[in-house]
Amino acid sequence: MKATREILKEPSKFKKFTIGNDHNVFLVPAGKEKFVLKQYRFRTAESVKKEAEFINFLFKKGCKVPKVINIDNKLYFFWNGGPSILMEYLPGSLLIKNRLTNRLLAKIGRELGKLDKNSSVFFKKFPAEPNRNKIVNNILKPHPLFKHSAFNKFLNLFGRSKDVTKELMVDYKDAASTLKKIPKSLIHNDVSEKNIIVRKGKLSGFIDFSDYIKAPTIINLATACAHLC
Repeated sequence: MKATREILKEPSKFKKFTIGNDHNVFLVPAGKEKFVLKQYRFRTAESVKKEAEFINFLFKKGCKVPKVINIDNKLYFFWNGGPSILMEYLPGSLLIKNRLTNRLLAKIGRELGKLDKNSSVFFKKFPAEPNRNKIVNNILKPHPLFKHSAFNKFLNLFGRSKDVTKELMVDYKDAASTLKKIPKSLIHNDVSEKNIIVRKGKLSGFIDFSDYIKAPTIINLATACAHLC
């Protein structure tokens, strides 16, 4: 492998993969090797560092995630003014471009279980930073809308699905206190057909941990089921 700093010296050869809400992803060629550069625009360095540590921990535990490359003995660095992560390229293509067979789905489920198990271990050693925890804590609170006179007006926006929406929101309110008791960990939080890499019908790995957050671990499975089943 080339000296890692050298990999980043030819940005004109970088190919932009995706543009996210808070980050850009580039394919970085380096001779016969390929890497992925993830550059954040609005995230703090501490948050990006935590993401890199999270992925690195999972990789070392044998989970199917990209290997994070050290730059100057750090798992994250600054590139073009933004905190960034350099990772090995996972060969294959997005699941959304492939056929999801029962066998592949079963493999994804097993690997997701392994991911969640080790995510719980990581969380106990390295708790999530408070500013990201607030997001989930706010979600778990009963929404003030339930107490507001505008609730029915809000429901009217859903037209024919008004009754179903109301039932779901009431159920959510009732479940909020129970959710607080469910075991939590850091979770991927977006296991979908756009964040799973497949090669020749086999799982290459899970990518894009930018939505990681402290939350009930079961949400990871629920999210995957919502997208894949």
